[in-house]
Amino acid sequence: MAPLALSLVGRIVPPQARLAAISRASVLGYGAFFFGPPLMGLVAEGFGLRAAFVAVAVLLALVALALVPAMARQAGAISSKEIGPEFLKNSDPG
Repeated sequence: MAPLALSLVGRIVPPQARLAAISRASVLGYGAFFFGPPLMGLVAEGFGLRAAFVAVAVLLALVALALVPAMARQAGAISSKEIGPEFLKNSDPG
């Protein structure tokens, strides 16, 4: 999974920012792999396995709620760059 995700990051990000983006994705992915199971075990030990899975579900929902608006803004910025005034000037047939 990690090579596929890093490949996707490398294809999406512009060349000048690729190194930093792949580094950040690696740190996040491997950090979650390293810290996630012990933290889930700690929550399960203290509050039960059901509570641990609920905590993970809530965390994923919060991440999704934070990422959806950010990705929409980024997509809007990309499309406004692609269809900006320069594009309209160059595509004018007259």
